[in-house]
Amino acid sequence: MTDTGVPIQQGLMTTMAMIPAGESYSDAIDLTDKRLVSIHLPESWNEAPLTFEVSTDGATSPYRPLYRHDGHSVSVVVPAGNVAVMLPDYLGSGLGFVRLRSGTREHPVPQSADRHFVLLTTQ
Repeated sequence: MTDTGVPIQQGLMTTMAMIPAGESYSDAIDLTDKRLVSIHLPESWNEAPLTFEVSTDGATSPYRPLYRHDGHSVSVVVPAGNVAVMLPDYLGSGLGFVRLRSGTREHPVPQSADRHFVLLTTQ
């Protein structure tokens, strides 16, 4: 994960993440003091939903699947092409450390090439 530290407009920052080739999880993304606003998705993608795992500290606390208050897994449908997805407010804050996952907890989908994401965050 790379935090560019460069504001793209008033209050918005970019953070980079990647799911490596042959893997279904990204590296840890530190969102402890940020609110996730949107994710810019890679141009190519092996078909799978994008889901999330969270950890309180990114080290000793295990990563757990992220669910909504109604018991449904938080997931993003990944359309074809290089697109950006706006995220609902409930997903954006208080997440701690996050990993992006290709597929679901039960059915992770390894990606055939490195997949790069740009996450837009705010304080």
